[in-house]
Amino acid sequence: MGLSIVLVLIVLAVTLVWYEVITRLLDNVPARDAFKRARPVIETVFGVMLLAGAVKLALPLLAR
Repeated sequence: MGLSIVLVLIVLAVTLVWYEVITRLLDNVPARDAFKRARPVIETVFGVMLLAGAVKLALPLLAR
């Protein structure tokens, strides 16, 4: 049980640090503007990656 608590605390710490870094980066006006310009591309790339992962998971089920 002790290991589970440590792992949860590590995940929590990483999450908090990640969002703090993103918040600090996007507080900068040029970085925020660059992100706004790149956002459609970023969302498209990650959407395609999610779709590819879903297809990869579904194909073995469909092949039965």
